[in-house]
Amino acid sequence: MKKQCTCWLGLILLLSLTVLAFSGEAGPDVKAVSVSEKVYQISGLSGAGNVAFLVAGQGVLVVDSGASPADGLIIVNKIRSVTDRPIRYVVLTHSHGDHVFGLQSFPPGTLIIA
Repeated sequence: MKKQCTCWLGLILLLSLTVLAFSGEAGPDVKAVSVSEKVYQISGLSGAGNVAFLVAGQGVLVVDSGASPADGLIIVNKIRSVTDRPIRYVVLTHSHGDHVFGLQSFPPGTLIIA
């Protein structure tokens, strides 16, 4: 019984650490850098991937959403610091967590292209 309890506690601890790893906060140096007149790159997020966005006439197209809901919120706020145009689209390059886990922080009605 003691061995089984220890196994369960170990499993719970392992799962807790996994969740913490994916909810890591972005560093203080998250920046939206202008790549061209209408294209920006956001780097310094908690995940391995970078995010880009295009400010167009009718709204914003974002490429990838970050590694966590916190990253997604940072991305939305960085976009808001550049433009007040609505975020219309998020294009996901692939299904890895560091590119998709931030989706839930984007505004309702945003079209997801995957």
